[in-house]
Amino acid sequence: MSQAPRSTLSILKNLPRLSVLLAWTLIAACFAVLLQNAASIQWDLKVYYYAAQCFRQGLNPYDLAVLKAVSGGSVVLPYTYPPLSLYFFLPLTVLSLSSALKLWLVFKCSMIVTACFLWMRWLSIELTISV
Repeated sequence: MSQAPRSTLSILKNLPRLSVLLAWTLIAACFAVLLQNAASIQWDLKVYYYAAQCFRQGLNPYDLAVLKAVSGGSVVLPYTYPPLSLYFFLPLTVLSLSSALKLWLVFKCSMIVTACFLWMRWLSIELTISV
């Protein structure tokens, strides 16, 4: 009889650890799914990537026909941002489209995490995790 309360107590004591472990497991699983579907969920980056490819090749990134030709027809939207923004996407063009999509997703997720930590700091929310 004395075993049951102790095991229940030990489970309750370890609940914060289990919660953190479960949360990190769910985050990792979601991130893995996102990486697998990076191409289908980041359709806008394809426009930026191929516009930067056009720019690198000396072509007009604002001409939709040129974008379609460079992308093999996968781009259906025109590039509408200022010319200086092309320099931001230019480094991605040394990678394959698949790698650029994954890298861009990692970058966006890291910016979200950074924004959350800065927001918590600004609001003076303390995150305490005892493992």
